[in-house]
Formats: sequence, C-alpha cells, structure tokens
Amino acid sequence: MSVVLKNLDATPAGLSRTETEARRRRYGLNQPLARRRRPLWLQFLTRFLNPLVLILLFASGL
Repeated sequence: MSVVLKNLDATPAGLSRTETEARRRRYGLNQPLARRRRPLWLQFLTRFLNPLVLILLFASGL
C-alpha cells in the first residue's frame, strides 16, 4: 500500500487541496469523454446490413 501511495504522491488521508488543484489543472476533471452517438435513422438502417436479414428481405419480396 505504501508503494502505491508513494507512486501516486499521496497520503492515506488523500491529496492536499493544492495538489488536487494542481492535478485538476494538469489532467482535467475526472469525467469520461462524451461519445457522439450515431443518428437514430442510421442505427435503424445499419440493422439491415446483416447478411441473414438481407436474404430474408430478398426472399420475402421486399
């Protein structure tokens, strides 16, 4: 445990306020990046790219 704390430059109580602010400036907030979602119409159309679906659509006469 002490090795991990030493590598992270932290104490068992956590980081000091100044160290926290410095790391926030250096690394940014601890938030995941927002992923861009594909439009709903594109999600719908990509469902039909499955070969089995294409065969069934062709066989049904669409």
